[in-house]
Order: sequence, then structure tokens, then C-alpha cells
Amino acid sequence: MATAQRGGNLQSVPEASAPRWAARLALVGILGPVFYVVAIAVMHLLRPDDIVRYGNTISLYSVGPYGSISIAAFVALGLGALALSLGLRRAVTPSRALPVGYVLVGLFGLGFCLAGIFRLAPNTASIEQVIKGENPTSPGQSTAWEVSGVSSA
Repeated sequence: MATAQRGGNLQSVPEASAPRWAARLALVGILGPVFYVVAIAVMHLLRPDDIVRYGNTISLYSVGPYGSISIAAFVALGLGALALSLGLRRAVTPSRALPVGYVLVGLFGLGFCLAGIFRLAPNTASIEQVIKGENPTSPGQSTAWEVSGVSSA
């Protein structure tokens, strides 16, 4: 184990051995994004015509064949970011900026976990269509007003 220099403490010495949990959190924090990149690259190979260069998002891969790969990629990236956030909180020497950093990384991770859980649903009504005055339903699909018997006239 490294010794602290004069005027420092053991936490500020970079050669100090990290606890096992910190090493495991760091490993999860590395493997999550690596799995995400590999999984999305595989999705580009499995479904090359699904994503147009401009206009669609990667989350569109979660609907349709091989969608579970995309969902697993989002959840893995989210869990990796959450592990990194927890590791930052516990292993880094406290400072004034540290809480902002680990909270933002944690929110990023939570967002990607939620993106994996709540999939994109194409051809559904959105608030953008309602604001523009467009019909938010597909042809042949009933609106909630028509199903309930309320006329729109």
C-alpha cells in the first residue's frame, strides 16, 4: 500500500488500493457502455434498412425483430452509468462539485434504464400532432372519443 505524502491523507494518494466494491462498480461502469456500443452496432447489421440517417432514432430498434437486443443495450448503458455514479459517490474524495457530478451521471443512467423499459411505440398519437391540428390516429383506427360515443361535431 502506498504511503501518504506529507500534508496529505490516504484518500488523496492515487496508488492507494481501492476496495473491491469500487473495482466492481468501475467494471460495470465500463462494461455497460461497451455492451451498448456493440449491441447497437449489431442492430445496424441485423436491420440495416430500419434507421434512416436522418429522421429516426436508435430507440426505434426496440420495436420489431431483435428488439430485445436494443432494450438490453439501453438497460446496460443505464446500469453502467448508475454504477459509475455510485462509485463516484463512494470512492472519490469529497468536494463541492462531486454531488453535482454523481447526480447528473445517475440521472443519465436512470434515463437510459427508463428508455429500455418504456419502448418507442410508432403510429400512436403524440402531443405534437394534436398541437399542429393533425389527426393523431392512423387510418382505420378509432379515437377515444369515437369509442366512448361522443361525437366530434
